[in-house]
Amino acid sequence: MIQRKMEEAFSPSGIFRHLPNGFDKKRVHFYNVIDSTNNEAKRFAAEGAPDGTVFLANCQTAGRGRVGRSFYSPEDGGIYFSCLLRPQLSADDVVLITVAASVAAADAIFAVTGVYPAIKWVNDLFLGRRKVCGILTEMVSGTSPAVVVGVGINCSAVFPEELQEIAGNLPKTEDLRNRLAAELICKMPYLEEIIKEGNFLDQYRAHSMVIGQIVTLPQEPGSRYFAKGIGDSGELILEDETGTERRLTTGEISIRLADTD
Repeated sequence: MIQRKMEEAFSPSGIFRHLPNGFDKKRVHFYNVIDSTNNEAKRFAAEGAPDGTVFLANCQTAGRGRVGRSFYSPEDGGIYFSCLLRPQLSADDVVLITVAASVAAADAIFAVTGVYPAIKWVNDLFLGRRKVCGILTEMVSGTSPAVVVGVGINCSAVFPEELQEIAGNLPKTEDLRNRLAAELICKMPYLEEIIKEGNFLDQYRAHSMVIGQIVTLPQEPGSRYFAKGIGDSGELILEDETGTERRLTTGEISIRLADTD
């Protein structure tokens, strides 16, 4: 018997092999190279594509992260995934989509690698001191509003010098990218159900690398806060040196990652 290679070619057929029987493959769009899977999802959203449509790429030429940053997306280096959602949620619950997506991505990584990543508020996943996954949620306005959830996971990327100290890859396992893509496809379209079930916040808190740590806000030079917890709307609860509480619903934080080892 010929054994399969540790990593099979990342492809629709490789992914479909790991999906449940009867799965609707027509809602899966795969690209070898694309500008951005989030951009493609937004283009499809404008054309009326249905809830749960997913997009995967082997390479992105214009991958994006939060606050306008680029997301390094080399050929054969990772999974670049977006899911188009049309959730029937209240305005308060829509803001929880990113939090739920972080838990779903972490669960997918654990299912394939046996390692559960730590979650850095609000939407980055880490193994040790290195970021292995970023999540970008974008609203699509118009006559048929939608939400696009983008997930970028590093699997075997060779990073440029400026990223070598901060970015990392997942541990190598058999057929890593195809299996992980299938896990994402089976989880991300159901974020609305995950939110309604309600227990995702407990998982988010349990795997937080921020709670109990000292954090700073890059947009506020000299700031220093103690991270007390995560609120029920996904907000980060901070306390300054005077004991005054502050709730952060958006923005960036910095944390001394050495303190989390």
